[in-house]
Amino acid sequence: MRLKQQHLCFMGFKKLLLTFSLLITVLFTYAQVTTSSITGVVTDSKGQGLIGATVKATHTPTGTIYGTTTRNGGEFTIPNMRVGGPYKVEVSFISYGTETFSDIFLKLGEPLKINVKLSEGSTTLKEISITGTKNTVKGNGGTAMNISRTQLNNLPSVNRSVQDFVRLSPQASVSTNGKDGSPMGISFGGQSNKYNQFAVDGAVTNDVFGLSASGTNGGQAGANPISIETIDQLQIVLNPYDVKQSGFTGGGINAITKSGTNDFHGAAYFFYQGQSLVGKAPDSTRARYGDFTNKIFGASLGGPIIKNKLFFYVNAERSVRKNPIDFNPGTGSSNVTTDELKSIYDFVATKYKVDLGSYTDQERNKPATTLFGRIDWNINSVHKLTIRHNYLNASDLIYSRSNSSAAFANNYYKFPSKSNSSVIELNSNFSNKLSNELRVGYNNVKDRRTYEGQPFPTVTINDNGRTINLGSEFSSTANALDQSIWTITDNLTMYKGKHTITVGANAEIYKIKNTFIQGAFGSYTYDSINGFINNLKPRQYQINYNTADSTLRDGIGFKAAQIGIYAQDEWNVRKNFTLTYGVRIDIPIFPTTPPDNVAFSKDPSFAGYSTTTIPKSRPLIAPRIGFNWDVTNDGMTTIRGGVGIFTGRVPFVWISNQYANTGNVYTNVSLSGAALPNNFRFNYDGNSPFYGQYSAANLAAMGANVGSRPSNINLSDRDFKFPQMFKTNLAIERKLPWGMSATIEGNFTKTLNNAIWENLNIIQSNDSISLGGGIKRPTWVKKNKNWGDQILLLKNTNEGYTYNISGELTKQTSNGLFLKVGYSYGDSYAVNDGTSSTAGSNWRFGPNVNGLNNLELARSNYSMGSRVLAVVSKTFKYGKEDKFRTTVTLFYNGQSGIPYSWVYFNTVDPTGDDLGSNGNNDLIYIPKATEVAAMNFDLISQKDSKGNVIYTRTPDQQKADLERLITNDSYLSKHRGENAKKNASRTPFENIFDFKIAQVLPIYKNHKVEITFDILNVGNLLNKDWGRTYFIANNASTPLTFRKFDAAGNAVFQYDRRREIDGFGNEKPYFINNFTARWRGQLGLRYSF
Repeated sequence: MRLKQQHLCFMGFKKLLLTFSLLITVLFTYAQVTTSSITGVVTDSKGQGLIGATVKATHTPTGTIYGTTTRNGGEFTIPNMRVGGPYKVEVSFISYGTETFSDIFLKLGEPLKINVKLSEGSTTLKEISITGTKNTVKGNGGTAMNISRTQLNNLPSVNRSVQDFVRLSPQASVSTNGKDGSPMGISFGGQSNKYNQFAVDGAVTNDVFGLSASGTNGGQAGANPISIETIDQLQIVLNPYDVKQSGFTGGGINAITKSGTNDFHGAAYFFYQGQSLVGKAPDSTRARYGDFTNKIFGASLGGPIIKNKLFFYVNAERSVRKNPIDFNPGTGSSNVTTDELKSIYDFVATKYKVDLGSYTDQERNKPATTLFGRIDWNINSVHKLTIRHNYLNASDLIYSRSNSSAAFANNYYKFPSKSNSSVIELNSNFSNKLSNELRVGYNNVKDRRTYEGQPFPTVTINDNGRTINLGSEFSSTANALDQSIWTITDNLTMYKGKHTITVGANAEIYKIKNTFIQGAFGSYTYDSINGFINNLKPRQYQINYNTADSTLRDGIGFKAAQIGIYAQDEWNVRKNFTLTYGVRIDIPIFPTTPPDNVAFSKDPSFAGYSTTTIPKSRPLIAPRIGFNWDVTNDGMTTIRGGVGIFTGRVPFVWISNQYANTGNVYTNVSLSGAALPNNFRFNYDGNSPFYGQYSAANLAAMGANVGSRPSNINLSDRDFKFPQMFKTNLAIERKLPWGMSATIEGNFTKTLNNAIWENLNIIQSNDSISLGGGIKRPTWVKKNKNWGDQILLLKNTNEGYTYNISGELTKQTSNGLFLKVGYSYGDSYAVNDGTSSTAGSNWRFGPNVNGLNNLELARSNYSMGSRVLAVVSKTFKYGKEDKFRTTVTLFYNGQSGIPYSWVYFNTVDPTGDDLGSNGNNDLIYIPKATEVAAMNFDLISQKDSKGNVIYTRTPDQQKADLERLITNDSYLSKHRGENAKKNASRTPFENIFDFKIAQVLPIYKNHKVEITFDILNVGNLLNKDWGRTYFIANNASTPLTFRKFDAAGNAVFQYDRRREIDGFGNEKPYFINNFTARWRGQLGLRYSF
């Protein structure tokens, strides 16, 4: 019945969209900007509008002609124009002269306004600024900026990632992987990077499933979704009040690719990095970086197929990166010795005949290939067609090592990723009163996560605050993702006097299959190296398998759709005041019903809940209104702003969790401590399809208290809604002397719907505990022991907000100078940051005092703090015809550090809400000095594989260590006697300078060679103490280990100071990044014609 209702709903909206004359067949995409336009008014010498005047714009490189005639009042609009230029614009009228404007360049999504006054019988030639800055109209009033191809060429970049250039936005905060400098995502205005959208030629290219840290296709393999070489312009938007743009509640990045022209143009390029172009270690060792190369080479070609009619552009690029893996055991950067690792390696090789792989000098390989092609066809004066395709094939080796953790090579995993993305766009200008934009796209993404070496159970050894991992990685034993996404959007625009009215629709259809079976080869956790080598009973055992066939390691597929319709009016109320207002309606649809767990739905403990319940289809209404006011009607002072509701998409991995975790498709076993039988031991059989692991039935036969299916279950609230945010902004822009311009802007976002998780299988007990200061914390017990520890419900919260205040000064000249200085401060607050792909991790890693089901509104992981940016770029032209060119660019980014929380590292969970795990989520109590002296500590004693004691720390020594840590930390010392707050601390402020120099050498005619040298973190090249970047795992510091409660009910702890030691021997909760805290250079060579 439910499926029938959803089908009727879908058909009803299909009919509605047809009434808008739109073509909805196989569908997807939120409409994004791909073109620009020219608007204006043509008047006579007395200021009266001329009706029927001809306006013709010619794109000089391709001969493409766009034309229209003026409407009532002399107003005109030429829509759907190529971005860039140069253009030549001719305005004429019978009995009047012709005025010609040349060297016009158009920005993506920003109309260029040209007001023309014609005199009888005269012909004149006028020049307009190449950038058209003074005439550019940000008509909808939202926060936006454009990045030109010149800026893409001139700004320093080693990764050649869009993320490197988005830094020009004051509201953007970028994250990079400290191990290799690869992009790790962008937060706009303090919002999660999972809520961003990256569109290329109007088609969504971000990771809609939500697994990639960078948020883009190929991101899990550390690859860029498209070569930066193919991009012509970028546009960044935070709150566009144009209802055509949607699909994000964070920020939107629109990219337009290059196209061919009437002349053949091509390039071949090569970029190189090596260890000789990387600085020494930022810690006390000052070690040189290991064997490392990063090579990027590619070629492009574009030109005419038929002049003025048909054009092509193609690009091929290959990158190969090899680098050493940080925190090498046996060095000062690691607390794990090679002797300890060798004893484990020898034991496994001898007993199980399995090669665990290397454990010291390890190397990471990361290749990627992209292929791109585009065709542009000027069909006739009405229709322009674009077809493009992008292919990506990338792979990465993913590893996990730190100063207190080590891993064997067979615990790493490879991540191959392939994607194909195609777009067809038809732009039609039917008359001066009607135009249309139709876009169809298709994305196919295949991601795999494969374990290294022989299949072997996952083994985690927690040895005195250190962690050693071996065996097939826990989440990679059965992990694959296939996505098939069709896309379409259609916008019909009508021009009625002072009104530009747009009606449109879009939809999306996803076909997704996600295979994700964690611990499919079994997983064992030990409390010491000796425990594993001597085959003692482990602390925990986990395994997941298909209930019907334990050797079948396959996932479950589902389909989803989202329909959107919208209408808006851009009203030129006065010559200097534009009002944009409209409404958008989006409806998510889930036609696939998850498997039914009949036993669960009949359990009275969970009455009203079912594994088949999915979010119902309901309209999500998003009205918006924005304005742009040219105060003095001369472009000198502009006030813009607006308010509106923005609907995004939830990462589909959160939805997919319910399809796979119904409690009956897979059996999930997790037993620890006394729940494991006393005779339970590690087992492995490489010849068995089940690898000799224990099923639930095996464990029950051994006396374990385990049901046939003690599985965790993921559910969705019937009323769950996709993310929605209320956004508002207000900005003042002012032209200053010396060609400078200033902008001051404020942004505020309030959560309307966001995602949180609740565990239905825990209830608050009547007891409480104290971890210090006599402050009571609630405790929790399992509600129904017949089911898993986690019955997690995905639902909504309306708590949360962000704000951002920014100011910037810019200057750009026609002789090659670009200058920008900006400052931004922002903060953000959320209940749950949703940083993980699994419901279990999203629920259980929220820092808290009152329990994981009672998370409080607190500072978000994405809180920006302060950010200062400055960039100066200058191109010097000289020699014959100015063909010799030298460009020098310096970019500064000053950024507040990463917010983090102080939580306990738990041997057992003190409050009982995180059942079946140690739950490193309880915020610490910060003891006073007298309380430290009275605390109970267990002796720390570490032994080697032969039983020899190699490290000890007495309770008194631990007290002295803890007191020193608290005294020396600025946050802890000021909040003694209190529970720590979530994300109340930050890593140190980072100051990074990047530099680039480019030298162009002419060869013959338009043939030239360009030599470039990029230096990231150039300050570190000048001074070894400059350019520090910092890292803290999971935004949390875990100094205190909670061990147990003694017989009197007092908490017993351990403080192992080694957990808080940085590369200089200082007690710090964060570490200096081994790679990004060094200067890194890249040499480039390009031949072009």
